[in-house]
Amino acid sequence: MTPLLSIFLPIRLTTPNVQEYWVVKHRRNQRLKWTIWTELGKRNRPDKIEKVRFVKIGGRRMDDDNFIYSLKFVRDNFCSWLVPGKAPGQADGKIRFEYEQIKGKPAGVRIEVY
Repeated sequence: MTPLLSIFLPIRLTTPNVQEYWVVKHRRNQRLKWTIWTELGKRNRPDKIEKVRFVKIGGRRMDDDNFIYSLKFVRDNFCSWLVPGKAPGQADGKIRFEYEQIKGKPAGVRIEVY
């Protein structure tokens, strides 16, 4: 099955288990949000969405729960673009998600919409 939409985001995921100062996290999330919305501004929204697949491309693998949680901010902002009129964190209720990690370069996250 070929994806309706495929987007590559040149971002680096960080593990959520690290304690950090709130300003550091806020600045990282603002950079992520800017990167996501810049890439999405170039695309048209697909009409019918069956599932969304997130593929992490990079050197090291993360364990599954850290990997999925590290994608939360990306997933929330992407879904608020997919479903207009909903705030981040509220738009992903009726969408099915799949996650995968592969080794490769360049590092980033590929989002595929089916």
